[in-house]
Amino acid sequence: MKIINEPPKYLDGARVLYWTLINARHNRTGQTRHYADGELQTDFKGLAIAAYEASTGIPKQEVYLFYCDETWEVQNDTYHNSIEAAKEQAEFEYTGTKSTWIEKRMKIDGFQYLPDVMTRDEVRKLCDLVLKEADAEDPQTTLQKLEELGDRQWHTYELPDPQTQQEIRNWMIRNWISPTEAWLEGALAVIYKFALNKQLFQKALQSYTGPHKDEFEKDLLHSPGEYIDPWWSLK
Repeated sequence: MKIINEPPKYLDGARVLYWTLINARHNRTGQTRHYADGELQTDFKGLAIAAYEASTGIPKQEVYLFYCDETWEVQNDTYHNSIEAAKEQAEFEYTGTKSTWIEKRMKIDGFQYLPDVMTRDEVRKLCDLVLKEADAEDPQTTLQKLEELGDRQWHTYELPDPQTQQEIRNWMIRNWISPTEAWLEGALAVIYKFALNKQLFQKALQSYTGPHKDEFEKDLLHSPGEYIDPWWSLK
């Protein structure tokens, strides 16, 4: 049977965080034995580290190391308190896995279906995840993810964590290269929803010529302080 290279987003209802095929790159140590229905299992084709999600869509800290066949059907599993612990177990059983893990990133549709109402801390954790993965994907995709999270941040009616604000601002500055209209509109939305610095908002607004320019100008006009006020219209 042909080996399927990449696992699906979920295995046994848990979201896949990391995965690796098991092949000639690895050495099976035999240090751990796995049984199913009383029979010894020895021919796993792939490993996946997965976590069950809280209602917010954020993976829990505890994870499972799934042992899979060539179609990524789970054949067995072990439970671990952290991703690093799961990776250590995998290396204990299959030397070489520490250098072959592939991170499975959360796609944009996963953010679009997040709950409308989340806490500030839940938004912060997902922002940390997005920014951690940002170097491995297109900046426009990262911006879309931040915009989706910005909707949830706005509905907390609280200012974001200052560290989160700074990290988003730094990422935007690093990626501000020949911005398109789509980029500028997304940037304005993110700056607004995360109550970022007005100077960055003004920079985007100067170049933006899209259909929402008047609305963004109102946001700027009604933000008298150093930062954009996302809730000015509610006051």
